[in-house]
Amino acid sequence: MIKIEVLLFAGIRDSIGQEKLQLNLTKGSTLKQLMDSMFQQYPEIKQLFLSCQFIVNCSIIDPDYELKDQDEVAVLPPLGGG
Repeated sequence: MIKIEVLLFAGIRDSIGQEKLQLNLTKGSTLKQLMDSMFQQYPEIKQLFLSCQFIVNCSIIDPDYELKDQDEVAVLPPLGGG
């Protein structure tokens, strides 16, 4: 098992009611698998998740990225501007 910390912001944070989550995943899990797991656990945020950007350890990465123990995943909603 690996431990992952997920940082949540804006609407995602408000919907879940937490700023961060500590998750245990199977070794070899990908970012995509983490996202799918979160969709199942929090179905009310699925639409919002689809427009978010996922950053691992301060780097933009591919959904096929294999997560490592102690990785930090930030879930960033789209930024508004004007």
